[in-house]
Amino acid sequence: MCEPSKPSTAHVYVIRIWREGPSKPGAPALWRAWVEDARTRQRWGFGSVEAMLTFLRTRADEGTWSAEHDA
Repeated sequence: MCEPSKPSTAHVYVIRIWREGPSKPGAPALWRAWVEDARTRQRWGFGSVEAMLTFLRTRADEGTWSAEHDA
């Protein structure tokens, strides 16, 4: 017999961070990132590492997964 689904307290992500060269000479290189939910394979892309960290902090502050992740 299976236990009823309980909200998860763990978030599992695959994170990729890479550096893109400058778009023009003298411009700084940019860091890009994406985060993939290891369970659902949903992926989010970010134009900066800071944006990705904000996303992760927001997800962590939610406390539990939404119903779509508890299935």
